Amino acid sequence: MLLKYTRTFYALLFISGLTTICLSCNSSANDVDSATRGSNTSASNEIFELNFQIKGLAAGHYYLTGMYGGQFYTIDSFAIENNGQALIHRPALLPQGMYYVVLPDRYTSIQFIVTDEQKFSMTSDVNNLVGNMVVKNCEETFLLYHNLKFEQKYRGEYEALKQKINSTPRGSREAAILEVERQEKIDERIAQIQKDAAEHPDAFFTTFKLAGQNPRIKAQKLPNGEDDNARIVTLYRQQYWDAVDFSDGRLLRTPVYTNKLRSFFENIVPQHIDSLVKYAEIVTNASMQNDSLFKFTANYVGMKYQSPTFMGSDAVYVYMVENYFTHERAFWAKSHEIDRLQLDASIRHSSMLGEKAKDLEVIAPDGKMISLLDSDAELLVLYIYTPNCENCQKETPLVKKAYDAWKSRGVEVFALCTDPDEKLWKNYIDQNDLDWTNAFDPMIESEYTFKYHIDITPEIYVLDRNRIIVARDLHAFQLDEILGRHIR
Repeated sequence: MLLKYTRTFYALLFISGLTTICLSCNSSANDVDSATRGSNTSASNEIFELNFQIKGLAAGHYYLTGMYGGQFYTIDSFAIENNGQALIHRPALLPQGMYYVVLPDRYTSIQFIVTDEQKFSMTSDVNNLVGNMVVKNCEETFLLYHNLKFEQKYRGEYEALKQKINSTPRGSREAAILEVERQEKIDERIAQIQKDAAEHPDAFFTTFKLAGQNPRIKAQKLPNGEDDNARIVTLYRQQYWDAVDFSDGRLLRTPVYTNKLRSFFENIVPQHIDSLVKYAEIVTNASMQNDSLFKFTANYVGMKYQSPTFMGSDAVYVYMVENYFTHERAFWAKSHEIDRLQLDASIRHSSMLGEKAKDLEVIAPDGKMISLLDSDAELLVLYIYTPNCENCQKETPLVKKAYDAWKSRGVEVFALCTDPDEKLWKNYIDQNDLDWTNAFDPMIESEYTFKYHIDITPEIYVLDRNRIIVARDLHAFQLDEILGRHIR
């Protein structure tokens, strides 16, 4: 298996950037990115202290947990006594953001937000933890539970209304009335969020809450009066980030930014390369308002598409590396790491879909030199393999089967062996009856590793009549479909 460590190596380059971020989760507040709005300047006598009492909680070990970039991390553990009381103390301020007291079951948690106020109290009881919560000396957490109490009441009323709608005959007058009530209930929730935001415009809770809201798009109509659903989807995508304050890196210490980023690229953006690149650029450029958000966003998008999720989608990774993992912009990465990423992106770029295939001058079984682009085949399959690779041993017979089915229609296979053992190569040809164009380059004189991205072997490329790359990263079973699509 050629270059079997390549994927791991380059993933580690990205992760090294993320690790640097995550390590800061355990730092004191003065380590928070200086570009993060509202960060504290820590002094030696500044501490975090939470007087915590939830009546009815069982005694046991609980966990103070933070979040960064969608990942939870444990800060400390502490004991809660039989009366549900504990004093949670840290010798330095916590980085500003959202935190959780995680119960012994490791699933249930009690959340709070800290910014400047880091000595406060929370009291409630297990019968109605949210409804009976009393917060003192922390406005951000007070606002959080003010909202949670509203949401708790709202959800109960909304679910009851949905049940009535579901049990009412569709198209009836009563159903129409209930639908109006449902819309009014949604409007009520939006109005409450907007009211709270207007009353507390500078609160981090407001930044957090608004960032989590999805756009509401008014009905769009076609000229014939029918609903213009395509326009609604487009407007939703365009307005998706409007309520996010990209200047506030504290959003990384909440679930909202990572969840929004994940949903955007998986559910909102059309899953084709041009759209993914377009919106990767839009979101990453917006994130550059804050160093922490930019660093995280560039790493997240780059890593997401480093391994293709569909054919050619690593073009997004290539775009991210070429434009953001540069010496000028990737301030978190070491110079040699950037150089390696740029080299990897350059190799991938040269063999992306739509690129002109690079020529390879290699050795044929008779010892003569042959050229990849000298072939006059209608379609050319470049099959890069290693004889003793387990996957190659499974794929080669399937490639051979496809070749036998399509060679009469102008398909040729150019099979390049990556192992330097000539005897092994020739034995493999004989054992598998490989009557296509066989090639060998033991010293890599053709520089094929710099012309074609070879993550693991086998790699399969399909070149059209003009030797444009029309398919790559294939499994052998996909060849019939691809060849049928492109053959004249």
